[in-house]
Amino acid sequence: LYKKIREDYNIQHSQVHFLNITDLNWDPTGQTTPVEFYNSYGSLIISNLGFKGDIIQWTGTKLTTDEKVSATSNDLILLNVLTILHPKLATFVKERYKHKIVNDKRLIDFK
Repeated sequence: LYKKIREDYNIQHSQVHFLNITDLNWDPTGQTTPVEFYNSYGSLIISNLGFKGDIIQWTGTKLTTDEKVSATSNDLILLNVLTILHPKLATFVKERYKHKIVNDKRLIDFK
């Protein structure tokens, strides 16, 4: 889907855009809700996934399939957003939910 949208709107796929993640800031007094910030952060990650045929320079390999966001990546995205929203929020969530994250439960399940 993203590939088709990029083709239709002539949007260039470039890893330099991944660095735009450093520009994302959340202002609690602003118009952006925590959920909207999470969605923006996640969208930036997803829009920089690799495509089949992309060359991974540091390993010298070529992607054989399009990259997909894994469950672990989703957990990491949420953890990063929690930390950006407030430096102590991830620790708070850990203390409140660590006993619930068992078996087939993941952090993202409590989003």
